[in-house]
Formats: sequence, C-alpha cells, structure tokens
Amino acid sequence: MNVGFSSAAWGDYDQDADLDILIAGWTPPSDTSDTKIYRNDGGGVFVDIGAGLKGVSSNATARWGDADSDGDLDILLVGIYASGQSFTRVYLNQGAGNFVNSGIFFEPARQHAAEWGDADNDGDLDIMLTGMTAHGRFSAIYRNDATTPNTPPTAPANLAVSQASNGSTFHVTFSWNAATDAQTLSPGLTYNLRVGKTPGGNEVMPSMALPNGYRRVARMGNVNQNLDWTLTLPPGQYYWSVQAVDASYAGSPFAAEQVINVAPTGVGDEAAAGRMALRAVQPNPFVASTTIEFDMARETPVTLHVLDVSGRLVRTLIDGASWPAGRQRVTWDGMDENGQPAPAGIYLCTIEVGGVRDQRRVARLR
Repeated sequence: MNVGFSSAAWGDYDQDADLDILIAGWTPPSDTSDTKIYRNDGGGVFVDIGAGLKGVSSNATARWGDADSDGDLDILLVGIYASGQSFTRVYLNQGAGNFVNSGIFFEPARQHAAEWGDADNDGDLDIMLTGMTAHGRFSAIYRNDATTPNTPPTAPANLAVSQASNGSTFHVTFSWNAATDAQTLSPGLTYNLRVGKTPGGNEVMPSMALPNGYRRVARMGNVNQNLDWTLTLPPGQYYWSVQAVDASYAGSPFAAEQVINVAPTGVGDEAAAGRMALRAVQPNPFVASTTIEFDMARETPVTLHVLDVSGRLVRTLIDGASWPAGRQRVTWDGMDENGQPAPAGIYLCTIEVGGVRDQRRVARLR
C-alpha cells in the first residue's frame, strides 16, 4: 500500500505479542481513499484484514488506543474523505478483526491535530482535537465518561541482567517476566525501561513516567512488547527498573530498582561479567524445532528453560548439568514437559549460568 497525505501507527490489536499496522491515506494512481489494518503473521508477513474502516484521502491521523477500557486497542481516525468532507471517528475493537463505529459525535476539523491522553487522570483515554471548522478555529478535549474502569497492570517481576564484554564497552541485557493486567491480556502489554546513573535516574534510557508509574505520554512502553532489552554501556554503576503499560497506556508501578556494576571480569561482580553469552535462537519464528546457542567462558552448571510469556514453565531443556567452555547448542523440538506440542505463540528461552540470567524470545508458528 503506497499512500500520500497519510498517517500510520504500530499496535497489537489482536494481543498476540507482535505489532500490527494501522495506516490511512490517499492511494495513487487509483486516487482512492484508504484506511487499512495489516495483521502481523510473523516472519515479515503482514495481511490486510479487510477491517472496513472509512477511507481517508488527506490530512489523516490514525491512532491506536483503548477507548472503552476493555483491554484491546480501538482506533481514533481523523481526516478528509473523497467528497472533501472532514470527519472524526472512534472505531471500537469487537475482536476477531471486527471494528465498529462508536457513533460518538466529534466536531469535524480540517488542518487538525488529534491525540489520546488521560486529561483527568482517571485511568481512561480522553481525546484532544484541534483544527479548523466551518465556524473558525477550534480546540477541545473530549472527556471519556465510560463507566467501565481501567486499572493499571502489575509490576514486572524477576528482573535480571547479563553482560558480555565488547572491547571497552559491554553489551548489557536487561530482562524481566511478563506482567498481568485485569483488562489487557498479558501478550498485549508493552514495557517501559528506565536506566540511569543515579538512584531513580533517567540519564541513560529515560522512562517518560513519574516514579509512581504515571505515564507522561499516552504511548506504548519504550521497548514495546520485548521482555528483554540490550544496551551498549561503558563500565560503571547503573540503576534500572521497568514498568508494564496496558492498552489504555496506563503504567504499572515500577519494579523495585536494581543496581548493576558493569565491569571487566575480575572487577566487581565476577559472576555477572563475561561468564556466559546467550546468542541466537534460530530459526525464529519456527514450526518444528529451533536451536538455542550460547557461549561458555568456563565449565559451569547451566539451567535452560522454555517459558510462556506469563512466566509459566513449558519445557526444561537443561536442569543444572555442567557444560564445558565454548559455543554450545541445544535444540527445542516444540514439545512441552508432557511431550505434547506447545501451541503457536511467543515463548521465552531463559538460561541461568553462575547466577547470571538471560533470555530471548522465540515465536512458534501455527
């Protein structure tokens, strides 16, 4: 889909732990107005779901957000359609790729700006709309008076760090377990990582949230749906934490702050430096089996589990056995602990060596 005068946004409308695409705009050379949702089927494949949204020919704004606090992503769509008329609509996500017009009236505005935001701090999303109308310049905030309350997620648990030397710097991987939420399914949550050089600091990776977890911006977390994130850092002491963010962009409390000393082997925490590096999980995504690679600096006991995104054990691949130094490979055949095929979805390959924990995501296809 090639579009002009357009707007696009990432969002996991089907809560399957990958990001889908919402795009609106004018399509040449057919001179048509389009608004489409492309479902992410993994492996770089995106499929038009035929959502039947109103087409936008120019001045498009398309935004994901949970308007009705039911835990899934709805759509705010503003623009001008083929007849030259302007419109503002909220489409509610009914599941299974079905989106319906809410029927709520909004002032139609040209040359507009539109955004979600919790203006009254009551946990649900309001709408800011500005622009030009038939009566002149226009600015308004539409308060969301939905009676269904939205509650923030729980804080992520089991925070862990691993690091590997890269010359004068280190690849530092921060990881955590999936959080839960009363409205948004766990795979639909995103995560907001904070890393600083001082307690509570944001000097390295800013959180754009208050210390109590309140989100300053109505957006997904800064590492999207990932349950681990790698930064390249110089030696030093760092303070970090992470929060979960739901479909209404409400943030959980930050997990208890962690402190890490990034240092060469033999300086500071030896167990956390240079002992193990979890490498690729390939193929990813996979259908029948996938191979997990990791490097061992010395012979050490290893634990390797496959977990689902809620942190539940799916399969134990290595249970504390001692493995030698060098590049190691372990194959997961897609089976669970009971010898049954694990269902399609996102899984966490979690390894622990000498007190250092690391993990990588892997997707199993249908």
